[in-house]
Amino acid sequence: MRAFKSLRIVGWLTAALFVAVGVAEATYANGTRAHQTLFFVALTLFAAMIVAGIKLLDRRPWLGAGLASVGAVLGGISLFWTVGALLLAIAIVWLSVVCARRVSAEKISAQTA
Repeated sequence: MRAFKSLRIVGWLTAALFVAVGVAEATYANGTRAHQTLFFVALTLFAAMIVAGIKLLDRRPWLGAGLASVGAVLGGISLFWTVGALLLAIAIVWLSVVCARRVSAEKISAQTA
């Protein structure tokens, strides 16, 4: 169960980071208003995907792992200039797959017992 706790911590931290960077981009960036808005909406969407994926892990483990992984990877690519975002994305992908495998194994063993 340590993997689940780690995934929740890393996932929520990453989602908060994505939203914070999106707000900072929308507030302080020198680009056009359309660029600022698009960046904010995209990062917020990626953060929502991570959180939704983590919440789905108990019921639909592989859908949850996929959703969290896609949100993390797309957000990490969007923030490629920060090494931290890419490392957090890798951690979320790895932890979500580990958690999904454990939940699937538990469900299979419960069905055969």
